[in-house]
Amino acid sequence: MEASEETIENTILGAPTLLGDLRDALLDRIRNMPKPWAMMSPDEQRDQVEGCTMIAEHLVQEAVRIIASKGFPTIHGKLVKVQVKDGMQLQVDVSRHDPQRLIVIDSVERPVLLVVPEPDMFMGEKDKPKTSLDEKLGL
Repeated sequence: MEASEETIENTILGAPTLLGDLRDALLDRIRNMPKPWAMMSPDEQRDQVEGCTMIAEHLVQEAVRIIASKGFPTIHGKLVKVQVKDGMQLQVDVSRHDPQRLIVIDSVERPVLLVVPEPDMFMGEKDKPKTSLDEKLGL
């Protein structure tokens, strides 16, 4: 069973449970592998690597969000307009389906903190994962 983007996007992490949430997301992937790694074809192994990469990318983004926010509510959005006059006005578009939307609505006229995350700085790796065929070929 492949991890769909929707399943990955719905993986919810919490600050107090971050370690367990990360572990559980990876264990779900392992539990749903159709067969053991050694019995998979190189294409099947590449599919598993791609799925794990998608999960890891999402989890890193969510972990960065949690750590940057120190556990305060956050909402994902896109900065679409900035107007500079005496002060600065920002327009941020967010999904009307975001679970935090009501907190944002209730925060009008209250102080907020805008954090521009850079999760890409945490997306490195020591080495590319290899399939069994790659290892045999010495790649």
